[in-house]
Parts: sequence; C-alpha cells; structure tokens
Amino acid sequence: MKGKQLPLKLRILEWALDYNKPFDAEDVYNGISDEYKGERFCNPKHVSRLIGAYCGNAIMDIAEYESEQSEEVQVKYRVTDFGKKAAKLIPGRNELP
Repeated sequence: MKGKQLPLKLRILEWALDYNKPFDAEDVYNGISDEYKGERFCNPKHVSRLIGAYCGNAIMDIAEYESEQSEEVQVKYRVTDFGKKAAKLIPGRNELP
C-alpha cells in the first residue's frame, strides 16, 4: 500500500495530490483508513483537523461549499499551487508541474 510509512499528515497531502479534484475529510479518511487500521489517531475528526491545519498554512484551501437544509455545511478542499510545491516534503516525490 502506498504511503504506509508516512506520518498521517503527509499521507493526507499525498492522497490529496493524487486525487487531484475537490475532496472532503470523509473522502480522505475513506481513501487512507485501511493503511492506518488500529491507529486511534486516524479518524474522521482528526483528518478534518489536519486538513484545517493545511488550510491555515495555505497548502490547501476551500474549493467549494454548500449548505443544505441541515445545519451542516458541506466543504470541499483542494491543494493550492503552494501546496503542490510542498509535495517535495513527501519522500520520493517532487514538485508537481
């Protein structure tokens, strides 16, 4: 499995770069959770917090959002151009074009 040896925060970035379209925390969690089975820090809430940290550092930002009848807002994220340059932080990966 790709990325198993990576810390969760870097694996989230790697997954988002490979996904290459708007995503939410649940998409990320579903995409990587099998790699971190049994690790209590790999849960949807923590994944969401880490995405928030990436947004705070301009590595990711909000791509789109929508509010339905419920009180919850659905937010989709994307990797910024700056975030694509940060791909070099992932071992064996270079900046994306």
